[in-house]
Amino acid sequence: GKSERGGYPVVRTPLRQWVLKITEYADPLLDGLNNLEWPTGTKVSQTEWIGKSFGASIIFETLKSAENIQVFTTRPDTLFGVTHLVLAPEHPAVSMLCGADQRAEVDTYINKVISM
Repeated sequence: GKSERGGYPVVRTPLRQWVLKITEYADPLLDGLNNLEWPTGTKVSQTEWIGKSFGASIIFETLKSAENIQVFTTRPDTLFGVTHLVLAPEHPAVSMLCGADQRAEVDTYINKVISM
């Protein structure tokens, strides 16, 4: 994309950020809500924000590499119908799985979506 004031190209730059790994603390946080005298609506909002999901981690084997791709799903019952797997352009496995004959086209696409 381009900036609003001047039409300069906008490039997404990865930044070092401080991140809370809320999923590692989901159980203690959810248990702690029971000890609080908060309105029910607030507790529900906090429970949804914590967002604990139940599901399964599935490992897909790749044909072009020894590395596998692991995904999490809350609906493992739907996996019997899987016909393909889509990766985000910035996923590290994209460069690993891309063939030499597709490299230029893939790199062009990645550069295009990074600047959106």
